[in-house]
Amino acid sequence: MLWFGIIGLAGNAVGLIVLASGRNHNFNMKAAFLDVLNDALGSVAVIAAVIVFALTGWVQADAVVSLLIGVLIIPRTLRLLRDTVNVLMENAPQGLDMAQVREHILALPHVIDIHDLHASLVASGTPVLSAHVTVEDTCMTDGHAARILGER
Repeated sequence: MLWFGIIGLAGNAVGLIVLASGRNHNFNMKAAFLDVLNDALGSVAVIAAVIVFALTGWVQADAVVSLLIGVLIIPRTLRLLRDTVNVLMENAPQGLDMAQVREHILALPHVIDIHDLHASLVASGTPVLSAHVTVEDTCMTDGHAARILGER
């Protein structure tokens, strides 16, 4: 059992190194990273349980360590679930001040009004903003309406 724990830990360590740089790019990478991290903790638990059993003869060490790993998984799982629900419910990106966005757009030259302003996440880290913006009539006749979209 000890050898399986060591081999599992080595394999999971390689997986963690590979996934570490991309774990914040999207939900899939984050979930994969957390899954491999959980497996690594499981391998550590197997090693710890074998050592405790070898030194003390206490056979319940494996069950106790397994419960501890399960408890440690819960906060990460809830965080990933919360982030996923925010995307599915099309919630506004965290930290985005919609009033400030509205003020910024209204301050652009030739903008008269803005309504139906919405911001949401379509994937982790991919915000989308939509709005109906009313511009001066001259913008439609002189051709610079499209340039307004590119202004910051």
